[in-house]
Amino acid sequence: KTSFSSSSSRSRINPRAPTLTMPDYFCSPSIAELQRMNDDELRHVRNFTITRDGFGRIEWEGETDVLGLNFDQLVCIEAKEVQVYPEENGGGGGGVVKNPEGEKLNKPAVVTLFSVRHRRKTPEEYKDHLKELCSGWDRVEFLEYECETGRWTFKVAHFSKYGVDSDEEEEEEKKRKVEEEEKKRRGGGGGAGGGQMSGYGVGDSDEEEEEREEE
Repeated sequence: KTSFSSSSSRSRINPRAPTLTMPDYFCSPSIAELQRMNDDELRHVRNFTITRDGFGRIEWEGETDVLGLNFDQLVCIEAKEVQVYPEENGGGGGGVVKNPEGEKLNKPAVVTLFSVRHRRKTPEEYKDHLKELCSGWDRVEFLEYECETGRWTFKVAHFSKYGVDSDEEEEEEKKRKVEEEEKKRRGGGGGAGGGQMSGYGVGDSDEEEEEREEE
C-alpha cells in the first residue's frame, strides 16, 4: 500500500482527501487545497470550516481529522437548522455512523445560522427565545444574535441536530390566527357599518311618541 505522505507529491491528488460536491457548499481550506495535503496533514486541519452560502457556517475548533470524509453525507445546513451525521440523527439509514465524541466532526464547533427571524416576535424577543433554546440543549452556549441581519451564533460541544423548528413556528402562527378569528366572532364589530348595535334600551323618540298619544 502506497502512502501519500511525501512533500514531493504536492502536484498529485491524495485519494484519501475529503469530498464536497453539494451546490452552494464550500469549505476552508478548500477541497483543492485538501487534495494536495498528505495523510498526516489531513488528520490535523486547523480551524476547518464548512459554509453553505445564504444558510450558515460551521467552524470546528482546533485541529480536525478530515481524512477520507464525505461531507456530502455528513453535513447538512438548512434554513434555521444544522445537522452533522444527519442519517444517524434520524434521516434514514444511509450508512452514516457518528464518530465517538471528540473524533472527526463530532467535536466542539461554532455554528452560525443566517437570516434566522420570526414573523411575529420582535428581534429582542426572538433573541431571548434563542437563548432559551441553547440553554435547553446539551452543552450548547449562546454566543450572539444580530438583530439586524438575523445571524445566530452558538457553540456546541458535539454534534446532533440544532436549530429552530420551522414546523413548530408555523403551528404557532396557525394557532394565533385561529385565536384572532375566535376573538372576532365573539366580540367583533362596533363602529359605523359594523353591523352591531352599540347599546340596548328604549329610544327617547319612542318615549315622546307614547306621551303624545296619552294626551
